[in-house]
Amino acid sequence: MVLYNDTATDPHRREPGGFRRCLPGRSHPSPGSAPAEKLPSLLRAARSLENQNFGFLQSREIVFIKQAKLLANYEDDYAYSGNVVRYYPTYQSLTDQELRGYFSWRTKLRRGEVQQAPATFAFLYIYELLNQIGVEDPMEGYRKLKAFEADYVQ
Repeated sequence: MVLYNDTATDPHRREPGGFRRCLPGRSHPSPGSAPAEKLPSLLRAARSLENQNFGFLQSREIVFIKQAKLLANYEDDYAYSGNVVRYYPTYQSLTDQELRGYFSWRTKLRRGEVQQAPATFAFLYIYELLNQIGVEDPMEGYRKLKAFEADYVQ
């Protein structure tokens, strides 16, 4: 965790003394940099699930499932061309730009536009299918996994 002083933005994530928490994998502004783009409301809602405390710590897997259910039908059209390398990725491990890039790639994939993308994106999609996100039943999930293997893995 990185702490930095940021009194101008996001008062809900302040630490004592005016510092703000920045989770690993999350980008934070450099001094003098332009403010970050505002996330679409559904992605902000998903991000808020990362910080909920119900009197116990939630595993990253539980947070992933909650976020995935919320974002099951989310579509984005964000121009992203960076590379992402995360092992055992979750939405929480991505920066806001990477997250939007993932959902833009997934939107195209679901429409039949198969494009190469970072392996991190492929694993997130597979994790969604394995957890029955974006499918009606296990058989549809299996068919989508097999189609993804045939179309994407070459």
